Amino acid sequence: MLDKDFKYYLDHQKELLPLYNGKFVMIVNEKVVGAYNSMA
Repeated sequence: MLDKDFKYYLDHQKELLPLYNGKFVMIVNEKVVGAYNSMA
């Protein structure tokens, strides 16, 4: 499943980068479920 979510990130990187630049993004089941300032 991790491979699937990473592929989602790679496929949508151009859309995600402006929205979440500098954030840690959590992607689950090919959906962004959170964006955080740190990994904690």
